[in-house]
Amino acid sequence: MTAFDDTSYLWKVSLDFAENGHILAWWGEAQDETLTRLIDEFAWLYPWHISDAIVAITSDDVAAAWREQDPACQRYAWYNVLMYFGVARARTTGLEHAMRPPETLNCLRCKTRFRQDEVGASTARKLGKVSNIRYCQACCSAAFAGGSDLDDLRLSDAAIADWIRDVASLTGLIPPQDFFNNEDFLEAVSGDTARTQLLGLAARRPTAKRIKDAFGSWLNALAVAGVLPDGAHHTRRGVRSVAADGHVCLSLPERTIDDWLSAYGLDHEKEPRYPDSNYRGDWRVGGSIIEFFGLAGNPDYDARIQEKRELAERHGIDLIEVYPKDMLKWGATQEWLATRLGIDLAARERRILPTQPQALSDTKPAIPKAPPVGPAEGWYADPTGREASRWWDGRYWTQLVLDASGDTYSDTPYPERDDPVNHGSEIEGQQTWEFLSSTKLPWPGKPKGAELVTHLELMFRCMDAVENAARRDGYGTSPGAYSEAAGHLRHARNHAGEAAILARALQTGLGPGAGRRDISTRMAAIDEAGVHPNPVESGMTAHYPPPET
Repeated sequence: MTAFDDTSYLWKVSLDFAENGHILAWWGEAQDETLTRLIDEFAWLYPWHISDAIVAITSDDVAAAWREQDPACQRYAWYNVLMYFGVARARTTGLEHAMRPPETLNCLRCKTRFRQDEVGASTARKLGKVSNIRYCQACCSAAFAGGSDLDDLRLSDAAIADWIRDVASLTGLIPPQDFFNNEDFLEAVSGDTARTQLLGLAARRPTAKRIKDAFGSWLNALAVAGVLPDGAHHTRRGVRSVAADGHVCLSLPERTIDDWLSAYGLDHEKEPRYPDSNYRGDWRVGGSIIEFFGLAGNPDYDARIQEKRELAERHGIDLIEVYPKDMLKWGATQEWLATRLGIDLAARERRILPTQPQALSDTKPAIPKAPPVGPAEGWYADPTGREASRWWDGRYWTQLVLDASGDTYSDTPYPERDDPVNHGSEIEGQQTWEFLSSTKLPWPGKPKGAELVTHLELMFRCMDAVENAARRDGYGTSPGAYSEAAGHLRHARNHAGEAAILARALQTGLGPGAGRRDISTRMAAIDEAGVHPNPVESGMTAHYPPPET
């Protein structure tokens, strides 16, 4: 079977969708031509673009009348009705015959073999053209999700500064902190080599918290890395800084353009005056004025833009307008600017502009070590006094206790716990699953200080009840309380405490399902990062003295 015989990548739809008379009533040659264009441009991904493209070429009145009159639109979302009709239409009319099939390639980043249609539609959209799908889903997911809190543990301040310089050098931009949050960030560069490098940088980017902890702010990180060396401060228009050639720029995009002109040796005059006017442009290059219109959308600002256009036309000036959206596609914008200025970038050597990076520490964030092993694990007198005996695991006191009759149950020994001992499976008069499903739980990061401690203690009591129920009924424990507590500790970057929660969840025997898989995956990542589970850090136990032997 050849690639063209394999149709597994085609959408599975009933051809009956193509007989929808309500759509056929207004469907015409223009709509079929649009389907043809989408298939040529997006290949097997074209269904995701059908609804928007068809609506764009169809009058609002016609589209509104169809949505109102078609019974299918009363049962299903109209855009899905239109999408499935479009696929069935393309298939029954033979338009899909021109579709090129997905290829099996080696991922340019990890070299793993993959087939292009294995990359999800949302990921493919971020890659841009179908021809850019040259990376496997795993590499794309890592890049678009970005670095994690555990990756931060591997990054020294010096490594972060190196990373910032690498991003700035590769893209030619002074990167904003949310650069990689923009879905089109790959359009800042061109060519497979540069895209592969940028994906790698995206995958290992530090989190915003790590940047703040190390440098105080993104602006300071840029300055310390030497990307934004001197004279930078915030203004109403953005970050004011001094470009490599000494020009004062009022925003980071302005600084990027000014440094680009310098890097390619293009003579440029800063803030040239428009003839017969008090207006000034951003740069004059030859007979052109380049403007970065960063506040477009403001009515007064837009009025001034129009006046500048009229002045430029009246005096024969080539006005080159650059907008914030163009800076998000800086790779293509550089080519477009060069074309407008009549220069060939390939024929010019790009100079490396001087920077003044500061010397930084190569020390990575400290990862607390496990305490030394104490007395042998076993049952000892409960140091909290809540029960007869408590299990000591060799380093910490645990939630497992024995009562006087020899029954085992869970009782988390968090500091100053004074509620009655709960031998059962209920929490505040409800089964734990019922309690958790009916309680509005706070978002991770919202409770802080004493409020967070109180919330975690509630989750510890839920864990006790869940474990008591599982021990009584012989079922696996449900992950809800563990995931809730671990999520708050993860947000607080309390990795040792989070690890203790997850380790407890796995030790108690989680039931099957996605929750167990997610907890296992996260625990494996924490282990790989070298983090030791510490129930004291989690708040599950206090610094009780070890047992006497």
